[in-house]
Amino acid sequence: MPTALSARLAMLASALEPRAQARGLALKAAALPASLSLDPSAEAQAAAGLRALAEAVLARAGGGGELGLGAGVALCAGERRLRLLAADSLPGLSAPAQPAAFAYLAGEGPAPAGDPLGLGDLARRLPAGALDFLSRPEGSLIWLDLPLAAALAPSPALPGWSRRACLEPQDLLRRLGGDKRIAGIVIASFREVAPRQLAALAAACDEFGERQEAIRLAHSLKGASRNTGGLMLGEVAAAVEAALQQERLAEARACLPRLEWELARLDAAWGPRGG
Repeated sequence: MPTALSARLAMLASALEPRAQARGLALKAAALPASLSLDPSAEAQAAAGLRALAEAVLARAGGGGELGLGAGVALCAGERRLRLLAADSLPGLSAPAQPAAFAYLAGEGPAPAGDPLGLGDLARRLPAGALDFLSRPEGSLIWLDLPLAAALAPSPALPGWSRRACLEPQDLLRRLGGDKRIAGIVIASFREVAPRQLAALAAACDEFGERQEAIRLAHSLKGASRNTGGLMLGEVAAAVEAALQQERLAEARACLPRLEWELARLDAAWGPRGG
């Protein structure tokens, strides 16, 4: 019989409570839906993953704050994944420092100096792309996606995105009827427009009362990214759109450094302009 992951999470929180208190952290375990039940093997793997995420936060904690642990089912590129979440209120990673961490977790760069999020050891033991994060001055959200055999319904309002290809030429050509000439025109146009569109989105996220405009811009960026083969950029834009629709403005703002990094990454993947 499947057993409840929520019971494992509660036991884990109890076991970590003394260490959290010693570091001034208030530890909270999120209430999980009753439907989130796994077989014993998957449940043990999930508990180990949650412990690893918590350990990464505890290793850099000091001086107070909060640590929340949770889990949900994410729909990633059409497949279900068990998403394990650790949210903290520790000082976050600055926007200029985030690209190096993004590249490392994607398997495209060396470990950042100083391991600012405490993920180095965990990342070395996992496939590239299994770990990801959002970070802002007030705290960070780290998640770990695991394969999920059970046919469970996706959780609503789950933060983050799934890993997709940075550039998928075949998807691009399929969307444009296989015409490489048209594809070149569409890409050239998007390269000119996208930086301005991203700047406008960032400005709208900072302006009170501009949420609907920000949603429109995120939706437009999502569609244009996917139409030019930029699947991963489209995934992040979709996460921004969802966060804005659900009035999670801080989360949407925290996605902006990732949008900038994915756009630069996609631009590099397209190759030289005019080529």
